[in-house]
Amino acid sequence: MIEYIGEHTLVGTLGQVFISTAFVAALLSAFSFYKASKNELSKKEWIPLARGAFYVHGLSVIGIIGCMFFMIYNHYFEYQYVWQHSSLSLPTHYMISCFWEGQHDLASIKAMFYKEPKQAKVKKGSPRKFRSFAPFLLPLCFSRAFLII
Repeated sequence: MIEYIGEHTLVGTLGQVFISTAFVAALLSAFSFYKASKNELSKKEWIPLARGAFYVHGLSVIGIIGCMFFMIYNHYFEYQYVWQHSSLSLPTHYMISCFWEGQHDLASIKAMFYKEPKQAKVKKGSPRKFRSFAPFLLPLCFSRAFLII
């Protein structure tokens, strides 16, 4: 890989790490919720892992969004998304709106806003109510994994 003088690769590498982490955490969360919903005995083992992976996924999505905003705001035109959707003449409020102009970041925003109400339900749910809620979380976590890609 050729690295040019003045090229900003750290934020792009950090964004790739966040994307990979979000993908793996969403798949792990989906698998853990599936295993927890199978029987009552394994629920205590799998629920903490599922919730932890769900929170890691949410933090990674926030990291992805932060990296994209940083690249757009600082005009890092070596990244294709910034080059296609931003310009030097844009005022700040248009820089914020160009973030969701493309479909890649629209999916990230959807994943972030999907995160909040679902985490509240998982956290507040009692063990008896979890059995009916787990079948909903499995496809949600699985679909969020592929929204990130």
